[in-house]
Parts: sequence; structure tokens; C-alpha cells
Amino acid sequence: MTSLRAQFALAMTIALGVVVPMANYFIFQTTSKMLDEGQRVALADAVTTTATEQVAGRQPVPLDEVVQQDGHVRTRRASFGPNDARKNGTLYQLTSGKTEVGDPLIVSDEIEVKNTSLLRLMVWLTLLVVMIGGVVAVVVSGAMTKPLEYLAEDVRQIARGNLGHHTRVRGGGEVASVAKAIDRMAHDLREAREAELDLVAREREMEVAGEVREALLPQSTPLLEGYELAGLHVESEQSGGTFHDFIDCDDGSVGILVCDVSGLGLPGALVGATARSYLRSELARAVSVEDALRRVNRHIAGDMRRGMYVTALYLRLRKDSNVAEVACAGHKLPLVRSSADGTVRLMQPEGIALGFDKGPVFDRALQVQKFEVQPGDRLVLSAAVVAGVVNSRGEELGEKAFYGLVRKMSDLPSEAMIDALVTAVETYADGVPFPSDLSLVCAARTA
Repeated sequence: MTSLRAQFALAMTIALGVVVPMANYFIFQTTSKMLDEGQRVALADAVTTTATEQVAGRQPVPLDEVVQQDGHVRTRRASFGPNDARKNGTLYQLTSGKTEVGDPLIVSDEIEVKNTSLLRLMVWLTLLVVMIGGVVAVVVSGAMTKPLEYLAEDVRQIARGNLGHHTRVRGGGEVASVAKAIDRMAHDLREAREAELDLVAREREMEVAGEVREALLPQSTPLLEGYELAGLHVESEQSGGTFHDFIDCDDGSVGILVCDVSGLGLPGALVGATARSYLRSELARAVSVEDALRRVNRHIAGDMRRGMYVTALYLRLRKDSNVAEVACAGHKLPLVRSSADGTVRLMQPEGIALGFDKGPVFDRALQVQKFEVQPGDRLVLSAAVVAGVVNSRGEELGEKAFYGLVRKMSDLPSEAMIDALVTAVETYADGVPFPSDLSLVCAARTA
């Protein structure tokens, strides 16, 4: 506030610097005239009194012997006048050495210079200076406090939650700097509030997405004679609609489904929930896998927003014949088949993602492969994200490395194999979050 103090001090100094010299000059001129007039009146009265006493033949009577000598003038107290009306006064006697020269001059005590006018003048001038100073102070303080009042009102507006409010102070100096700081503060608060609201919305969205995702996952793993099934879902910070599921088909077979959904958060989770509902309904009662997926595609294509899609990798196992059917609807990672002899084969029939096309293209592209599952075979279905996991150096795991992990761990029981695969992928990531949720399913023929 140095500038404010300087402005106030400068304004008051200029005002008083103009008024006070003018008042002093006026007092000096008036005082000089009044003193001259008083001196003239006092001298005239003294001469008149002295002449009157001399004509009457009355000599002043000294009141004391105290004598004050100022150079050639001797001063002493005395009384004079007729006996019935004596007055006191002062005698002024010219001297030469110790000798008095001429008659003394009598100055009566009643002869005084009247200072009432001078005192009145000084009082009025003092009041005038005070009034001028007060007016200057009011004007200057008003000019200085008005921006502060604006700032106070601006701060009240911001405190009420109007973070879009802008200060009304213009110009330079500290007040303008404070106004700019308040505007920056309001802007930062507005951004912080928007970020907080956005964060709350995202947290709520992720919470709802998590609830939807929980509903997507299977509650239990079905039992299939001669087979060992296991599945695992790993959540990421960017949850979406990725899921896996086991389907008990009407003909006694078991279906295994792994799906990836475009989009993350609540939209992805809702798309995943919609796709899962259609897939479970159609695949459970279907005689033909192709026909079921074609019907699902028509439903999804009619319901989903443009640009959204679902990829699916589906495996149906028949316990009576050990024949498996696999279909792939645009899923990036194929089914990985690890045989008892250690060889790994990939199975990825043709097909485009669900929802891309309403029928003709999807129907023509879709293929289903059948094969016999041999004792010791392990079939692994995975969400595509597993190959896209990156480590702290930004390097992707890749498909070949994932296939190598499957071959390396194929001797483990299904549940242990799934856990080992996830552990290996997490170790590779080295603390880097997965891009999205990860689903893994393993089916092994044990007899």
C-alpha cells in the first residue's frame, strides 16, 4: 500500500502547502496593520495623558523605587490623575547618564492593544485550514477507498460462489495489482471447482462402472466332466466393459466367452452389459453358433452408438464328443491351444466385431472352426489387453511373449496356470497400470 500512502501524503502536502502559506501571509499582513494601529493609538493616548497632567500641574507619584533601565529610557510604575480618580500607569523617562532629560511620558494601564480581532482572525484561519484539510482528506480518501469498496464487493461476490465474476477496478498501482490477483484467484478457484466436480463425476462413473462390471463377471465356474475350467478378471484403473463368462447351453455343452468393448468407464461397462445379455441369451439356446452370433450382431448394431463395438472370442465344448467349436468376432488375440507335446497352435477364425455392421458383411465374414480336444490340451482365451501391457520403459509385452508364457506354464493346473500368467504379466508391467481390465480363461482336458 506504499503508493496509496504516497498519494494521500502528496495530496495533503500540496493542499496544506498552498493553504498554510496563504494563511500565514494574511496573518502577517493583518497583524502588522493591527500592531501599527495599536502602537499609534497607544502613543497618542500617552501624549494626551501626559499633556493633560502637565496642564493641570499634577506630577505623577512613583509607586516604588524599582527602576528598569533600558539604554537611555528609564521605566517605573507610578500613579497619576486627580486625587479622587487616581490611575496607575508606567512612566517612560529619557536619561543621559544618571540625569533625567525632559518630562516623563505617562502610559496608563488602561491603554492596551486590543488583541480580540487578532485572536478571532487566527481562530477563523485555523478553522479554515482544518476544513480545507478535511475536504482534501475526504476527496482523496474517497478516490482511494472507492476502488477498495469495489474490491470488497467483488470478493463478496466470489465468496458467494460466483467464480465467474471479474473485478471492476481499472488503472495501475497496488489496488489494480490486488484486483488482478483476485481475478487470478477466482479463475484458479473456478478451475479447481470444475476439476473437483469432474473428479467427483469420474469417481462416481467409475464406481457405477465397477458395479456394472461386477454384474458382468460369472458368479461361479461350471463343472464339465473331463475338463478343468478356471477364469480370472483383473481390474485396472481404466475399467470398461471387458468381461469373460461361462454359459451353460441347453444341449449340455459349456460355452466360454471373452469379450473386449470399445470405450472405457461407464459407457464401456453399459455396452458390455448389453452385449453380455444378448450373448448369453442367444448362445445358451442356440444349436448353431453362427446363427446365434448373427442374431446378437443385429441386436447390438441396432442398439449401440456409431463407433462402438464389441469383440468376442467364443469356445463351445461338448463333453460327449470332445469336439470344440471356436468363433472369433474381431477379437485380436486368438485362442491359444497348448498340446501335451508342448506345441502351441493359434486358432482365429474369420469374423468382424459385433456392432460394426448390421448384417450382410458380418454374416459373410463370420466363420466357425471345429476341432477335437485331445487329452492334455490346454485352451487359453484372453482379452486383447494382455498383449498391450507395457513396462516402465514403455515396451509392450506383445503376442509372442504371451504365447511363450502360455507354453511355459501349460503343465500347471488350470487355476494355478491362470494365476501364474497374471503374475507374470504384472511382473513385466513393473507397476505400470494395465490399459484396461484383463480377463483370462483356461480350459484343460484332463481325461
